[in-house]
Amino acid sequence: DGLSTTNLNAIDAGDFSTTQLSNLVGATLDNLTTTQVADLSSTQVGSLTVAQLDGLSTTNLQAIDAGDFSTAQIGGVESTTIDDLTTTQIAGLSTSQVSSLTAAQIGVLTTTELQGLATTQLAALTATQLGNLTTTVLNDLTAAQVTALTSTQFYGLSAAQIDGLSTTNLNAIDAGDFST
Repeated sequence: DGLSTTNLNAIDAGDFSTTQLSNLVGATLDNLTTTQVADLSSTQVGSLTVAQLDGLSTTNLQAIDAGDFSTAQIGGVESTTIDDLTTTQIAGLSTSQVSSLTAAQIGVLTTTELQGLATTQLAALTATQLGNLTTTVLNDLTAAQVTALTSTQFYGLSAAQIDGLSTTNLNAIDAGDFST
């Protein structure tokens, strides 16, 4: 942490060990250039703590490939950090990363981000996770996405959420998916 920002910025990202990176305090880590952050390997990104990720500027956070985050990191960061990810990063999450999102994190996803998820990613969401989506966001899922949801996932929706679905999305639900 004793290096000046100028000297820190002169270091190639690949030259940092995972131990060095994991020991950088938030402000020092965030002094890395966006190029340095983008050049971090998946192993280097994996060495960062949840607190370090939460402390990154939006620009630096958005420079990281979503696939480089561990499921523990994705599930552990604050909702505001998830909110700072780009639509491309959200779409790039693996199914295990998507399933690790907390209810609060799911709640900050925008319609565009949810529509960018593949049906396999949506299938990774639990009934509880889906139950935390607003009616507006649920209503904005594509018919293909709604069709791909399972009966177990639908059981997590409230009557108000189902009532708020568009006719197109309501018609996309298999009748057997409604709980009795």
